[in-house]
Amino acid sequence: MKQFLPILIFLFSYSLIAQSTISGNVTNSKGVPIVGANAYLEGTYDGSTTNDKGEFLFITEETGTQTLIVSYLSYETFTMVGNVSFMKDLQIKLRDDVNVLDAVVLSAGTFHAGDNSKCFYVLFQLVSIIRRVEKFMNE
Repeated sequence: MKQFLPILIFLFSYSLIAQSTISGNVTNSKGVPIVGANAYLEGTYDGSTTNDKGEFLFITEETGTQTLIVSYLSYETFTMVGNVSFMKDLQIKLRDDVNVLDAVVLSAGTFHAGDNSKCFYVLFQLVSIIRRVEKFMNE
Protein backbone atom coordinates (compact mmCIF):
# COMPACT_ATOMS: atom_id res chain seq x y z
CA MET A 1 0.00 0.00 0.00
CA LYS A 2 2.86 2.37 0.82
CA GLN A 3 4.34 1.85 -2.67
CA PHE A 4 1.02 2.44 -4.36
CA LEU A 5 0.34 5.83 -2.72
CA PRO A 6 3.36 7.71 -4.22
CA ILE A 7 2.50 6.39 -7.68
CA LEU A 8 -1.09 7.52 -7.30
CA ILE A 9 -0.02 10.98 -6.13
CA PHE A 10 2.41 11.29 -9.06
CA LEU A 11 -0.24 10.33 -11.61
CA PHE A 12 -2.79 12.72 -10.10
CA SER A 13 -0.34 15.64 -10.04
CA TYR A 14 0.77 14.89 -13.60
CA SER A 15 -2.82 15.03 -14.84
CA LEU A 16 -3.27 18.44 -13.19
CA ILE A 17 -0.13 19.80 -14.82
CA ALA A 18 -1.19 18.63 -18.28
CA GLN A 19 -4.35 20.76 -18.24
CA SER A 20 -4.55 24.29 -19.63
CA THR A 21 -7.25 26.88 -19.03
CA ILE A 22 -8.45 28.87 -22.02
CA SER A 23 -10.39 32.04 -21.23
CA GLY A 24 -11.47 35.28 -22.77
CA ASN A 25 -14.12 37.85 -23.46
CA VAL A 26 -16.13 38.16 -26.69
CA THR A 27 -17.66 41.48 -27.79
CA ASN A 28 -18.97 42.98 -31.00
CA SER A 29 -17.34 45.92 -32.79
CA LYS A 30 -19.17 48.35 -30.46
CA GLY A 31 -17.87 46.63 -27.32
CA VAL A 32 -21.19 45.00 -26.40
CA PRO A 33 -20.74 41.49 -24.92
CA ILE A 34 -21.97 38.65 -27.14
CA VAL A 35 -24.02 36.15 -25.14
CA GLY A 36 -23.98 32.52 -26.32
CA ALA A 37 -21.00 32.65 -28.69
CA ASN A 38 -19.21 29.33 -29.21
CA ALA A 39 -15.52 29.12 -28.29
CA TYR A 40 -13.77 25.81 -28.93
CA LEU A 41 -10.55 24.15 -30.06
CA GLU A 42 -10.80 22.87 -33.61
CA GLY A 43 -10.90 19.09 -33.91
CA THR A 44 -11.64 18.53 -30.22
CA TYR A 45 -14.62 18.41 -27.92
CA ASP A 46 -13.09 21.11 -25.70
CA GLY A 47 -15.00 24.37 -25.64
CA SER A 48 -17.59 26.56 -24.03
CA THR A 49 -20.18 29.25 -24.70
CA THR A 50 -20.02 32.82 -23.48
CA ASN A 51 -22.03 33.94 -20.47
CA ASP A 52 -24.10 37.13 -20.12
CA LYS A 53 -20.90 39.18 -19.81
CA GLY A 54 -19.40 37.67 -22.97
CA GLU A 55 -16.88 35.64 -20.97
CA PHE A 56 -15.85 32.06 -21.67
CA LEU A 57 -13.59 29.63 -19.85
CA PHE A 58 -12.79 25.98 -20.40
CA ILE A 59 -10.10 23.48 -19.48
CA THR A 60 -8.32 21.33 -22.04
CA GLU A 61 -5.75 18.59 -21.95
CA GLU A 62 -4.51 19.60 -25.41
CA THR A 63 -0.96 20.96 -25.57
CA GLY A 64 1.14 22.80 -28.08
CA THR A 65 -0.22 24.72 -31.06
CA GLN A 66 -3.99 24.54 -31.47
CA THR A 67 -6.66 26.49 -33.35
CA LEU A 68 -9.19 28.42 -31.26
CA ILE A 69 -12.45 29.20 -33.04
CA VAL A 70 -15.06 31.67 -31.79
CA SER A 71 -18.33 31.89 -33.74
CA TYR A 72 -21.80 33.34 -33.45
CA LEU A 73 -24.67 33.69 -35.87
CA SER A 74 -24.50 36.85 -38.06
CA TYR A 75 -20.85 37.52 -37.08
CA GLU A 76 -17.65 36.56 -38.89
CA THR A 77 -15.91 33.55 -37.35
CA PHE A 78 -12.75 34.38 -35.39
CA THR A 79 -9.81 31.99 -35.73
CA MET A 80 -6.61 32.06 -33.70
CA VAL A 81 -3.69 29.67 -34.03
CA GLY A 82 -1.32 29.55 -31.09
CA ASN A 83 0.00 27.69 -28.10
CA VAL A 84 -2.79 26.84 -25.66
CA SER A 85 -0.68 27.92 -22.69
CA PHE A 86 -0.92 31.53 -23.95
CA MET A 87 -4.70 31.52 -24.59
CA LYS A 88 -5.68 33.26 -21.37
CA ASP A 89 -7.71 36.45 -20.88
CA LEU A 90 -8.21 36.91 -24.62
CA GLN A 91 -10.11 39.99 -25.83
CA ILE A 92 -11.96 38.96 -28.99
CA LYS A 93 -14.05 41.34 -31.12
CA LEU A 94 -16.35 39.74 -33.67
CA ARG A 95 -17.18 41.74 -36.78
CA ASP A 96 -20.66 41.86 -38.27
CA ASP A 97 -21.12 39.51 -41.19
CA VAL A 98 -22.37 41.52 -44.16
CA ASN A 99 -23.47 38.38 -46.03
CA VAL A 100 -26.62 37.73 -44.03
CA LEU A 101 -29.78 36.35 -45.53
CA ASP A 102 -32.65 38.64 -46.39
CA ALA A 103 -35.84 38.18 -44.46
CA VAL A 104 -38.04 35.34 -45.62
CA VAL A 105 -41.72 36.20 -45.76
CA LEU A 106 -44.21 33.37 -45.63
CA SER A 107 -47.87 34.01 -46.25
CA ALA A 108 -50.77 31.66 -45.95
CA GLY A 109 -54.04 31.36 -47.78
CA THR A 110 -56.89 28.94 -48.23
CA PHE A 111 -57.03 26.13 -50.71
CA HIS A 112 -60.04 24.53 -52.26
CA ALA A 113 -60.20 21.02 -53.58
CA GLY A 114 -58.89 20.95 -57.14
CA ASP A 115 -57.12 24.33 -56.85
CA ASN A 116 -53.75 23.17 -58.17
CA SER A 117 -52.50 26.59 -59.29
CA LYS A 118 -51.94 27.76 -55.68
CA CYS A 119 -50.16 24.52 -54.81
CA PHE A 120 -47.72 24.96 -57.68
CA TYR A 121 -47.15 28.60 -56.70
CA VAL A 122 -46.28 27.64 -53.09
CA LEU A 123 -44.00 24.86 -54.32
CA PHE A 124 -42.28 27.29 -56.71
CA GLN A 125 -41.73 29.78 -53.85
CA LEU A 126 -40.22 27.08 -51.61
CA VAL A 127 -37.84 25.94 -54.35
CA SER A 128 -36.83 29.56 -54.92
CA ILE A 129 -36.05 30.04 -51.21
CA ILE A 130 -34.06 26.79 -51.08
CA ARG A 131 -31.98 27.86 -54.09
CA ARG A 132 -31.21 31.24 -52.49
CA VAL A 133 -30.10 29.55 -49.28
CA GLU A 134 -27.90 27.09 -51.22
CA LYS A 135 -26.35 29.97 -53.16
CA PHE A 136 -25.65 31.83 -49.91
CA MET A 137 -24.09 28.76 -48.28
CA ASN A 138 -21.79 28.18 -51.28
CA GLU A 139 -20.43 31.75 -51.28
